[in-house]
Amino acid sequence: MKKAQMQQMFIYIMVILVVGALILLAVQIIPKLFGQACGVEKTNFIKSLESNLNNNKNYGYRQNKPVNAPCDYEEICFADISKTPPPNIDSIITSEMDSGTGYNVFLKNSQGTEPILRMENLELKNNAVICIPAQGGKFYIDMHSIGYGKVEVAQGS
Repeated sequence: MKKAQMQQMFIYIMVILVVGALILLAVQIIPKLFGQACGVEKTNFIKSLESNLNNNKNYGYRQNKPVNAPCDYEEICFADISKTPPPNIDSIITSEMDSGTGYNVFLKNSQGTEPILRMENLELKNNAVICIPAQGGKFYIDMHSIGYGKVEVAQGS
């Protein structure tokens, strides 16, 4: 082999090594970035929901608008902690209601249920727990102020 051919082969090998290293690095970094994006999306969702529930205290005020579901969450559940949990409900929701920690808003996905908020002003009309499934990546939540700073939550349309 000539010297020029050796140099060209060396360049090809170096390019292959650099591209391989970049691919390996990308495979490790991209999932972490998606995980961080999901965390930010969930935090923004929680802040928005808390703001909507707290700002909805004037008697008779009603808000029925879709809220984007964060990440891969399939359901949002609200619990009225002043009531007894029904027997057929998620064990994490039941334990939170029984323990008195105050968590009464939960997000559910395929990995499980996660308590996300403590809302003292939350009330449910007929149920101890109501779960609202995501439809097209959105939760349809009906929030209605019933006075005394209480907000009644139901499934919206």
